[in-house]
Amino acid sequence: MKTASGEAASRLRELRDCDDSGFDLASAALDIACINQTRKAIGAYVRHLDVLCKDVALFVGKQPDADDAAHALSKILGARYGYGGDESTFDDLNAANLMRVIDDRMGLPVALGIIYIHVARAQGWLADGIDFPGRFMIRIEIDGERAILNPFDGGMVMETRELRDMLKLTMGNEEELSPTHYRVLGNRGILMRLENNLKVRHLHAQRFDSALEVIDTMLLFSPAEASLWREAGMIHLRLDQVAEAILALEEYLRLDTDGPSRYTATVLLQELRTRPRSK
Repeated sequence: MKTASGEAASRLRELRDCDDSGFDLASAALDIACINQTRKAIGAYVRHLDVLCKDVALFVGKQPDADDAAHALSKILGARYGYGGDESTFDDLNAANLMRVIDDRMGLPVALGIIYIHVARAQGWLADGIDFPGRFMIRIEIDGERAILNPFDGGMVMETRELRDMLKLTMGNEEELSPTHYRVLGNRGILMRLENNLKVRHLHAQRFDSALEVIDTMLLFSPAEASLWREAGMIHLRLDQVAEAILALEEYLRLDTDGPSRYTATVLLQELRTRPRSK
């Protein structure tokens, strides 16, 4: 019999053959959380998300514009349910786990953003994640009108002035807003960003086994991401796991046919193949 985490891993593998809009973002994020929270069932969290969707629908009424939609998300998710974050959130490894975010009503911007996107899309609104420098944002669009929300700050609607101030705080006073700062992240990219937060924290703390576990999870739904295989190979090598490093680097080279790191990886792989193996 499969465990809940085993079933979640199987569902994530099924995403390999889905295009970016072909799967539910929040469901995939809950499956990732289930792998890390093996004793927790997903059902209660799915029901909570359904409640959020219904509450927003009741609050906003029919035929809202983008400002109405943004106001409803802020009032229900931010004010009524208390979803948000503070600076301490960035040091909390649980802040990237959607189950724990729902339990605590606190999370990283991208984790909170997944909830906002899910609830917005349930209303039939166009909702995207925006890879804004320094903070993951949400963009709602209805009938050509748009509003940008900051889920980390209780769903605050971000006007151009606030976005410009945040950009300069992050990138420097010389930086000015441009279309590149409003890059849309697809579902898979959002999941990658969610897990990358964990991976980076583990690497900084030199928890290499934990970082590998995160990479393994990312590869479940994004096995064609060459950089993950290269990173896995380097971590395996650091842990003196030569056979695993060889396999990972071979997969990296198979996927990345002209990347800037290809030559270095090829030389390293040749050296590893000739390295004496411990018995």
